[in-house]
Amino acid sequence: MPIALIRNAVVWRVFQVMQHAARETLQVCCPFSLGFHIGGSRLESFAVKHIVEEQGPLVSILKTVRKQPYSLTSKEHEARLAARGCNIYVIEVIVELTQRIYRLGYRYRAWECYEGAGGAPWKERFKFKNAAKPGPSEGIYFDRPIVIADPDFNGWYKGETLGMTEIPEKHVAVLERLIADPVNNALPF
Repeated sequence: MPIALIRNAVVWRVFQVMQHAARETLQVCCPFSLGFHIGGSRLESFAVKHIVEEQGPLVSILKTVRKQPYSLTSKEHEARLAARGCNIYVIEVIVELTQRIYRLGYRYRAWECYEGAGGAPWKERFKFKNAAKPGPSEGIYFDRPIVIADPDFNGWYKGETLGMTEIPEKHVAVLERLIADPVNNALPF
């Protein structure tokens, strides 16, 4: 058998083993998940509300977020689950008169979950900080958050409590369509 064929067979087998290991890792990370699909496995996706009245506009933290994406919450279970490589969508919430406007600011893959030093809260309010790995991050951001105009998504999200919540698969698709639309100019981290 020619050496080139043997080498190709070995390379192919190594690729198959690595692909299988990646799928197993995703299933261990998020075994009971809904959300964004990668290679046939499912990842949970979470939404975090960034309320402008309390935290200021999302663009005010964008410089820091571009260096290492993060989000804040007080929900321990969700924060720890998300830190297993799940997607977090940070959604800015603006209240104008009696109407709530939701705008997608950024999405990143979370790998870290930190508690405040000595139990102190982050920004005087939040117990946990999720973050991407240091260095190049997986995800996107918008220079200006994009309005989420889908009435079904908005109706669902309006009923969710503050903090962090798992996003049903059909609503993840709404957010992914906004990201994929070239008019919105999603930028990679």
